[in-house]
Amino acid sequence: MPYPSALRTGVLVALEFLTWLDEHDLDLGGLRQDRHGRRLDAGNTRTYAIRYFLSWTAGRSLTGKLVVLVFVAEPQSWRDDHSDVYEQARRSGAWNDEFIAMFSTASRAFQEDLDHRGLLREYAVKDAMIAASFLMLAATEMGLATSPMNGWDEAKVKKAIGIGDRDDLAIALLVSVGYAAEERRHPGRRARERNVFHGSHGPVRRGEYHTPGTSVLRQ
Repeated sequence: MPYPSALRTGVLVALEFLTWLDEHDLDLGGLRQDRHGRRLDAGNTRTYAIRYFLSWTAGRSLTGKLVVLVFVAEPQSWRDDHSDVYEQARRSGAWNDEFIAMFSTASRAFQEDLDHRGLLREYAVKDAMIAASFLMLAATEMGLATSPMNGWDEAKVKKAIGIGDRDDLAIALLVSVGYAAEERRHPGRRARERNVFHGSHGPVRRGEYHTPGTSVLRQ
């Protein structure tokens, strides 16, 4: 059972959160995750307590349920007009005209090379998965739980989101997002030497050592 002080803190946070909802004409039933993010951005730092409260309400059907995000890769999008991207970067001062001209030319040559080697789809999927990884980090910062999913049927997923007839698109990843119902115990990790290597891939056996840019050397 939680300590009385922890229970008291939880009750106070719940009341503060409900007051904030009332001040912004919101209710638990219609609460969206972006609105919850606004609460945290407004200066409230008790993320864990708010997350616990929302998990409690979700378990009682008082708040929204799980959201599944679908990351779609567009292998042919490089052929589109990207002038709006360049103009936005120019206005923000991030890119100057010289960089825009260089980037536009270099990126098109890069994509044409991928197309020649039949790698457009693979590259687009990787890009979409990079975007998904940053979304998961941002969601965690907001007190949300995420879970990337593999093993789905691409044709069924595409049909579900209305692109069943789009052979030019590919499903990169599905990510579920919501408020965790419980704190799960981490199962632990293998020893670092099983997964992290220096110089070249693969574990070093006794009597051998790796140097960067070379094959395994034997002593």
